[in-house]
Amino acid sequence: MRKTTRLGNEKTVQALHCDLCAMDYLTTGEDSRLHDKVHKKAEVALQSGKIFLTETEWQHLRAHYGPILIAGKSPYSFEERYDAALKVLQYLFHQSMVNCRFNPKHVGLNAYIAMFLKANPQNSSWFITSPDVYQALVEKFSTRAGIKHGSSQYEP
Repeated sequence: MRKTTRLGNEKTVQALHCDLCAMDYLTTGEDSRLHDKVHKKAEVALQSGKIFLTETEWQHLRAHYGPILIAGKSPYSFEERYDAALKVLQYLFHQSMVNCRFNPKHVGLNAYIAMFLKANPQNSSWFITSPDVYQALVEKFSTRAGIKHGSSQYEP
């Protein structure tokens, strides 16, 4: 956990940031209780294998693999672009878990990918990739309903 600063009621207060559950929170009061509750859910998700990255790690995935995915065919091989697509999907999955506060009813990664592919057809605003990579993802994960069209968030 690292210290961050927030403004509240015209004064600066110290807060902590949790790299596992991606929350900024005060160390006392309701903020602390909410963090404890969400953090416990994140720990369960981590131990069960439902999530496998900290916030720092999933932000790295987005920053490193996003440009490869968007670059299309040139200058990357199919394998590099396919791997980048999987890494970006892992990032989006983790972000979805964070946004629903690690709800245990959130689907697993493979189901999430199938839902994401259905909700975000090839070259949608969320997921720009070449036809060969998109088709390979559909062949591996299929598609299924569960995420609103154009979104990346699963809502349990």
